[in-house]
Amino acid sequence: MIFSMENRIESLQAQDALMRSLIERAVAYGRKRKSSQSGFLHYCYAAPEEAMHQTIPVLDNFLFALALLRSRTVENVLEAKEMLEKLLPFQTETGGFPIYLHDYPHCKERYLPIWIGLIVCRILAEFAHVLGSEMRERLTGALQKLVGNVKELAEQSTPPYAIAVSRAALFLKAGELLKEKGIEQQGAAWMEAIDKIANYPDWLSPKALGMLLNALSLVYPLLEQSPWKTLLSFLGVVWHSHLGTYVGPPYQVFQSKNEPQVTLLDHYMGGYEGLFSKRALRESHLHLEAAMVYLTDDLVPQSHYPDQFGLISVGVPCEFFKGENSAYTFFNGKPTTLPNNLEKGFHHALFFWGDRDNLHTMDIQRARVGAVACRVIPNGVEVLFTLDAELPDEDKERNREIIVAIDRFPESSFTVDGHVSSVFQLGQELIVDERYSLKFELRSGEGKFLGHRMPGNRFSQVAIGENNRYDAYDWLIFLRCIARQGPCKMALIIQKININ
Repeated sequence: MIFSMENRIESLQAQDALMRSLIERAVAYGRKRKSSQSGFLHYCYAAPEEAMHQTIPVLDNFLFALALLRSRTVENVLEAKEMLEKLLPFQTETGGFPIYLHDYPHCKERYLPIWIGLIVCRILAEFAHVLGSEMRERLTGALQKLVGNVKELAEQSTPPYAIAVSRAALFLKAGELLKEKGIEQQGAAWMEAIDKIANYPDWLSPKALGMLLNALSLVYPLLEQSPWKTLLSFLGVVWHSHLGTYVGPPYQVFQSKNEPQVTLLDHYMGGYEGLFSKRALRESHLHLEAAMVYLTDDLVPQSHYPDQFGLISVGVPCEFFKGENSAYTFFNGKPTTLPNNLEKGFHHALFFWGDRDNLHTMDIQRARVGAVACRVIPNGVEVLFTLDAELPDEDKERNREIIVAIDRFPESSFTVDGHVSSVFQLGQELIVDERYSLKFELRSGEGKFLGHRMPGNRFSQVAIGENNRYDAYDWLIFLRCIARQGPCKMALIIQKININ
């Protein structure tokens, strides 16, 4: 790992310009959702982006107020103050806020006070001088009640890792702003108790990593000089600058249509590097959340290419390789404690190629087999599947024991032994996009298998809804077992060709 100090002034200027453009996008998205009748942003988290949104989410309106303040124009600052005036009366006596205004006074999301509290801290820390004394006092009182609500909840349950970090950061900053040592000390105690190592699942999730950066940047201007400097080094390892994406252990990684899902991590890392990927700039609800992106003064370490890393996390060995224009990562096994609700984001292996503007992926996920093991081979990976003795039933989904998903794009290609085909046999070479070679081999046992390629969607797809439920964003390559005698071991050999 190296820290580049060249052209530091130009880099900071580029960062400032990017942050301004990000805030402009947040304001633009907020204006698109703002109703001229109610004066609030309307959005429903459960509805598709293109749907008619009627509900009024409290968090989104606080985010919009912060974005307006960060734009630093007189008109927008006045608009932000007006919005805050209308939002604060919806805080309950216990300090909470409803998810949607029509839910008031019922507060159904236990962690919402943490997220709103972080926004209020940002506003008080950066814009107290333009709020006026009355609004300052009202926000200070609201923050006091939010902290009280979070503290009462803390006595009832322990939050997940990234939320626990956010809670600690909230108390550290709120204690400072409220000048209450007790609150600040509670935050410090919580932060001290949190392990700062990559063995936690939230270090292996782009979404959770974005949440961690969001919280930590509130209290640590320089992560390199904080207890979280290990996280900074870890980001340099799992982020691929040329591809503009997370390429670390694929524990909780999701796909949105043809591309990896954009998270706050994309905005943070793009900001540090002075360049966003095309998918990060595509209009989405995440642009509103990006109002909370504040960069620390750190230089994120950069990798040499090619580079290879290995670690043991969530109890399973994981390796990942970073080439100049490609990357792949895999788990050698599956966590024994993987909860059912995390199955959707877990991958046995995940491959990337292309660049920031045209990123492609291939994955192996949800194998319906007894066991999966991966190992490095020259220019690629060998995945060994142990197939159970019992033959899968005739259900078309269950009969696909091994599935490889590749995103569909207009110029993609697929050949079998040099010929265009949608069916293949064991031992035949499949060439994907002239970048990867795939071959299935039966290593032990007896059986008859037939391979197929068809349009579909990978298990980690999150962009399928009512309006596009018949759309297919991937090619699915899978084996169908016709007959077998007892258990078998099937190998899938994946090797790079014509790619660095």
